[in-house]
Amino acid sequence: MAAPKKSVANEAGQHKANDSPPAFTREQELVALRDMLLIRRFEEKAGQLYGMGLIGGFCHLYIGEEAVAVGVQSIKQPQDQIITGYRDHGHMLAAGIDPKALMASSNDKAKVLQALKDSFAHMRNAILAIKESDLEKEIKTPRGQTTIRGAFLLISGHYGEHLGQSIAYARSIGVVPPWTEERLRQEAEKSKP
Repeated sequence: MAAPKKSVANEAGQHKANDSPPAFTREQELVALRDMLLIRRFEEKAGQLYGMGLIGGFCHLYIGEEAVAVGVQSIKQPQDQIITGYRDHGHMLAAGIDPKALMASSNDKAKVLQALKDSFAHMRNAILAIKESDLEKEIKTPRGQTTIRGAFLLISGHYGEHLGQSIAYARSIGVVPPWTEERLRQEAEKSKP
């Protein structure tokens, strides 16, 4: 995996959130264009492989949204973290992840399943780290002001949609989701002497 790239904002000097980002130099414009073209070509190839049945599941392409990921990376500060739900290839590529490794991980069932388990564990740990007293803290989101609790409700609803789609796909290819009662019964049967 490639190291995260420096953002244009960091190269041009720090700026405050309310300030306009620094203007791009000619070199930075070319880097941004190259990054957007990389994302477009990657997504075109992913769409082709998906159409051929070589990438299973769902393949939400990022075509037409390349400037968003590149723009976000260009103003990202070191303390900023990015989370995506889907259509995230563009963000990963803009952050400097190796496209060959990313494409390879999309085609390997074991790697995909491990990545899902790891992401669920990461989210669970992050959620458990939030104190009860912080849940009513006001935060700003793209949809306006809400509380941390309110953001969780929005995310949970959206997450449930995708979880349902993922479960349907997993079952269609013979994978039993690891958190279901059926899987727990299977594991219990395996451990019997």
